[in-house]
Amino acid sequence: MKKSIYKHEINVWKKQRKSYIKKLEELHMLYTVWAAQKSISMGYSAENGMLDIIELIDTGFLRADAFDVKTYFGDYQAVYYYGAYPFTEKGIRFLHENRKARTIRRASMILGIAILFIISIIALTC
Repeated sequence: MKKSIYKHEINVWKKQRKSYIKKLEELHMLYTVWAAQKSISMGYSAENGMLDIIELIDTGFLRADAFDVKTYFGDYQAVYYYGAYPFTEKGIRFLHENRKARTIRRASMILGIAILFIISIIALTC
């Protein structure tokens, strides 16, 4: 019984991690695009990832001072990003580790396809 609960929690964490990675990549893109244009802002509500941003701030991946969190009677209403550098050292490390793992997965997949292609060519010529 406990193993199934543990596996369920791990699966939930993996899904959440994917949304973290997407949000971190989005913020990285916004920061690099908006580096020259500080007058642009981005608002997040519950529908487009506000809770992910708040969780990333709580876990230490994002700097709290880079965002403006609006609350109403203790409930989160919106999070605004104005173009300041959003990442902590922990967040940058997490993002780079994810990109490195993704690159390794892609390279190994391409290598596997190339090996299968070579094997099929050898099998056809023999």
